[in-house]
Amino acid sequence: MPAAHLVALAATLAPLCGGTSRTVTAPPVVPYAFASELGSGVYDFGGRSLQVYRLPIAWNLRTATADQAGWRLRVPVTAGFLDFKTQDLLDGRLPSGLDMLNVAPGIEVEFLPRDGWSVRPFVEAGLIFASGSSVDSVNANAGVQVDYEWDSPLGDMRWSSRANYIRVDYTGCQADDDMTRLRTGLDWPAAHSFTIGGRPADIGPFAMVEWYIDRPGNHVASEILSEFVFETGVMMRLRPMPTLFGFTAPRLGISYRFAGDFSGFRFVIGETF
Repeated sequence: MPAAHLVALAATLAPLCGGTSRTVTAPPVVPYAFASELGSGVYDFGGRSLQVYRLPIAWNLRTATADQAGWRLRVPVTAGFLDFKTQDLLDGRLPSGLDMLNVAPGIEVEFLPRDGWSVRPFVEAGLIFASGSSVDSVNANAGVQVDYEWDSPLGDMRWSSRANYIRVDYTGCQADDDMTRLRTGLDWPAAHSFTIGGRPADIGPFAMVEWYIDRPGNHVASEILSEFVFETGVMMRLRPMPTLFGFTAPRLGISYRFAGDFSGFRFVIGETF
């Protein structure tokens, strides 16, 4: 399978209720309904390619301090396009329509227990609409992320660990599903500094390990999907990041996931972890 089709984790939708199952070219691994958590990538939708993009939209409602908790409104938006590839954009072709949409609003609370430390529990829930399918679903995600930032002789460093549980309840007769994941990593955001059009910018590497305590999908998925995944890549940012209509532009980067048969490149939008 080409590396371009291995962005993030490939996924396969199980045969739809009451429908005719199709022959698929990839083994059933992760249902596309988990794309809101697993991130941008190419997923299989009933034997067809579903290109998914995730936008981590969020607003700061109150900034965290040592004396008070911070609040952040999270509204991640995940959109999918059938039979569409990122390469099509370079060729001047646009998707003909939106084939999957997931909007999952939620709240994140931030605590600053000690200097350099951040503890951020969060919850979010939303609806998934998939065209041409009766398997529209509801997804809910809850977890906590702990960050530690410090100044080192090499520059700013960030260690991060995140544990979360996500559940998908299908409105049709497809079996409900869930996933539990633990992730930890190290980010060096300003390994190299330069300027773009007179504006300061940074580029730096990151690396992380993921442990899928409970892997999504059926029993076949548990046998195929790697329990442990290692990923490393580079991210770029402007200082400060530009804003538009109150939104702050996310960091951008590219990484490579070492995930057995599903290893490949991933386009990273937003947070590394």
